[in-house]
Amino acid sequence: MSDEADLLQRVVRQIFTGMLSLEVEPAGSDEQLASPWLARVGLDGGWHGYLDLVGDESFLSETAGILLGIEPTRLSITDRDDAWGEIGNLLAGNILDALPPNVRLSRPSVRPLTPPLQVGAPLQSGWFLVEGRP
Repeated sequence: MSDEADLLQRVVRQIFTGMLSLEVEPAGSDEQLASPWLARVGLDGGWHGYLDLVGDESFLSETAGILLGIEPTRLSITDRDDAWGEIGNLLAGNILDALPPNVRLSRPSVRPLTPPLQVGAPLQSGWFLVEGRP
């Protein structure tokens, strides 16, 4: 496993298991979501790319509810999207030290992912199952 893939696995586990108390495991890249949502944090400066966090709408609500301490059914769309963007920020911020100097993070954007997810070249270990869901 590459150093980058190992770092990504550690950071994902730290956020999802440590902060959110959700089980997480690496998964194959062929996982499909019926109606995916995307939280994207752009990386620019000494390195260009994106950190994409993808999940279905119920997963967004569940993780946002845990982060905010609010029952998922009581979350506003704004709260849910803000929390999901913050999880993306936490992931991106934790990999920043492994990237070249002068990398800047964009503000996260959260939106439905249409058309269906198309991936260019993910890290082989860049796909995870959280609580058994892609």
